[in-house]
Amino acid sequence: MDLRQIRSFVTLAKLSNITKTAETLHLSPAAIHKQLKNLEDELQTPLYEKIGRRLQLTQAAQVLLPHATDLLLRYEATLEALREWQGSKTATVRLGSGPGISIELLPELLSQFRNAHPGIEVVVETGSTVWLIQNLTEGALDLAIMVNPDAPGRERLTEEVAWDFEIVLVTASREVPRRCQIHALEAFPFILFKSGSQLEKAIDGYMEKLDFHPRVSMRFDNVETIKAMLKAGAGISMLPQWAVLREIRNGSLRLIRQTEPPLRSKIILAVRRGSYVPAPAKALIETAARSRYPGLGDEPAVTAACAVRRHRQDPHLERTPRAPRPQSP
Repeated sequence: MDLRQIRSFVTLAKLSNITKTAETLHLSPAAIHKQLKNLEDELQTPLYEKIGRRLQLTQAAQVLLPHATDLLLRYEATLEALREWQGSKTATVRLGSGPGISIELLPELLSQFRNAHPGIEVVVETGSTVWLIQNLTEGALDLAIMVNPDAPGRERLTEEVAWDFEIVLVTASREVPRRCQIHALEAFPFILFKSGSQLEKAIDGYMEKLDFHPRVSMRFDNVETIKAMLKAGAGISMLPQWAVLREIRNGSLRLIRQTEPPLRSKIILAVRRGSYVPAPAKALIETAARSRYPGLGDEPAVTAACAVRRHRQDPHLERTPRAPRPQSP
């Protein structure tokens, strides 16, 4: 078993097609087929079977896949560490983010990071929570920032920094009370998140706990669309406070202060558990650990591993200055 065979196997598991695997790895289909055949001979078990035009992993291959992926990532992390020591690697951070966070929070974080580390490039990719976890655990991302996930693969992440936040009731309608119990809002239409999102799970669970059954008129998969519908007078929603501060300040939306204990959640900055964290990614973690954002908790929580890195920062990376604490609206 060698790393070329492992790389071909892991890539095939992702693409389910030998031709596409060959194109991705810049090899011929025959070379890929030979590597996989040699791996099957060594393991004395078939790894895939043909279903129509696609290839499907056998049960044995599904058992092997996470270990093969981990082995490949550790090999690449070893090379990464060596390149950093040699000073030959271009400083880049591959950061994944949820769409709402990328609009409302990332610009400020990345502005602070650029000011402190102008030589480090940040490549940002956005996607769903499931997509972020998958790409982080597969090594396609160095870091991911997302609403606290309740999704498969969460146990394979290490939380580096976390910000607490409140999910608030908001509306543009003047007919809605400014302060009330949530049950007083049963007659009003609600605009909520599309089923399957992390915020939808948190909000629906919270309402169920309060035995509140809103009259849901619409569901959308992003914050900006919901805010636009609210401004058009379409009803009430529950949104992260950090996502609506601008609208609350300019008066286009207003808070409904409920008498029940509020719904709270958190945003996390995470890495793959047990993975090597490159120096540029450590620098971004350091910046995040010192950052404050309107609508998030006063003090970000950091893990023990992150706290240690803050005292053992790489000497070639400048210390990120503390960001000024924003004033509450």
